[in-house]
This record gives sequence, structure tokens and C-alpha cells, in this order.
Amino acid sequence: MKRIKIILLAALIVNVHIVDAQNAYPATGVATITGLSMPASATITGAGRLHVTGTEYLYVLNKSGLMIGKEWGGNGSLTVQGGITLAGSQTISGLGRLHIAGPEYLYLLNQGGVIVGKEFGGTGNLMVEGTILASRVKVAALGSGNWTWADYVFDKGYKLKSLPEVEAYIKANKHLEGMPTTEEVTKDGLDIAPVTAKLLEKIEELTLYMIEMKKENAALKKDVQVLKSKLQ
Repeated sequence: MKRIKIILLAALIVNVHIVDAQNAYPATGVATITGLSMPASATITGAGRLHVTGTEYLYVLNKSGLMIGKEWGGNGSLTVQGGITLAGSQTISGLGRLHIAGPEYLYLLNQGGVIVGKEFGGTGNLMVEGTILASRVKVAALGSGNWTWADYVFDKGYKLKSLPEVEAYIKANKHLEGMPTTEEVTKDGLDIAPVTAKLLEKIEELTLYMIEMKKENAALKKDVQVLKSKLQ
């Protein structure tokens, strides 16, 4: 029994020394931990900086945020020198704004959309201050909103305005009927899908006018030939 007590006491003394060695850090300078394991609910706290080094660098800055990679003068709660890669099913979420700054700017606004470039007061899911360069742009007709593709012009029941009616509207309003005015485009911008559909409507109407004029010209030529034959 006495031997068992001596063994237990020795084990307790060794354990105390190990704990003291793991948790005793110098007041100044750098403390190096070669291995660290913690239970699930444990935390590391302190008034200074936790610096994890390897091929790259990881700093956990007290109150200032988290820095990944070498220090490069960035300022934020998360500062990364290098690239960020997410797994296919992972997302970045939060209640605020993710702001990626550089020569230009990229804002990811919670629920409000994405701003590329400087903010300029626009509204939309994607707002770009500057030029968009693309090899192809495709607009989806999701319910078509306030526009319909203009093939209805060729329906038998379509009422094509006469050219005198078109002329009267232009003289009174200084623009084609159904097209946005200069004031509207200046104020609200240009909605590509409905305006493109409306332009197609005008092109199809012009096609019908040309077909009708061709028929009238053919009839006039026939009348001229009849008159010529009577005069001979």
C-alpha cells in the first residue's frame, strides 16, 4: 500500500511539472511551443500576439484580427497576403460588407448585390463603375418582365400604323412611339432587353412598310405600262 502511494505521488509531481512547463512563458521575448493539443472547449487567451510560422505565416492578432501570410501593411479583421481558396460547397457569409480593395474596388454587399469599381449611387444586383468587357452577353427572358419579343408584329391581327400617323407622332413627341426619351435614359439608364425588343418591333414594322411600298411600286409600274400601250 505504501508503495502504491509513492508511485501515485511521483506521477502527480511529474504531471505538475509538465503543466508548469507547458504554461510558463517568459515575460519578454519569444516562447516556442513544439506541440499543442487542447480539448474541444479550450481557448488560448493572452494580451499579445500568437504567431504560427511555417513555410508561410499565420498571425492571430489580439483584438486586431487575423493575418495570414507575411505582413504587407494591410488593415482589417482578416488580412491575407496571397490567395483564398474555398472548397466547392463552402461559402463566405456575414451580416456586413466584404470589401476587397486594390487599384480598383470590389464590394460584396449583404443582400444588396455586388459593386465593382467605386460606388456611384446605382442600384441593382450587380453594379459596375467602368467598362464591362465580354466576348458574349446573354439576357435571360425570365417571365419577360415588362417586355415581349416583337414577332407579334407579323401576326395577322397586328394593327400597323399608317405612315402619316407615324409622322404626326414624331412631330408631336420628337421620338418614336414606345421608345424611351432622352430624359428617361439620362435619369434611369437603358434597360437592354425591353429596348432591344422594341427596336426589333420598329425593324419589323419597317419591313412591312417596305413590302407594302414594293407592292405599290409594282402596281404603279403596271399602270404606267398600260398607259404607254394606249398612247402608242
